[in-house]
This record gives sequence, structure tokens and C-alpha cells, in this order.
Amino acid sequence: MEQVVDHSGILFQAGDNAEFFVTALQTPYLRQLYDRAEWLAGYFQNYSDEAFDDLMRNLLTNWVSEFQDEASGPAL
Repeated sequence: MEQVVDHSGILFQAGDNAEFFVTALQTPYLRQLYDRAEWLAGYFQNYSDEAFDDLMRNLLTNWVSEFQDEASGPAL
């Protein structure tokens, strides 16, 4: 992992040796995780940073709202 500091804050990204490390791990779970990460990277490759941020903000806002509704218990 590499830490990158820029105008938007602190970001973490895969370093130069990340691919070697991940391919060296051959358990079925880690292989599936690698496949999903590869799919995810491909899925979002054409998103701009702004579009990706908007999508994540929307998803997290909806998730927080749903979580808060469930945490308050059933409506009486």
C-alpha cells in the first residue's frame, strides 16, 4: 500500500508490488477476491473522479438512512 496526500485528503492505493503479492496468494477466497477487484476496476474505469464520488455519496447516504431506520426499531 502507498499513502498519497493531495488536495482531497489522504488516499491509499496499491503499490508497485501489489500485483505480485496478490497473485502469490492462491487460496480460493483470495482468488475470488482478486477476480472481483479486477471486475470492479473494469466496471468503474470510465467514471470520472467526480462521477464516482457522486455515486458513492448517493449510495452511502441511502445506506446510512436505511441503517438508521433499522436501528430505531419497528414502527409502532
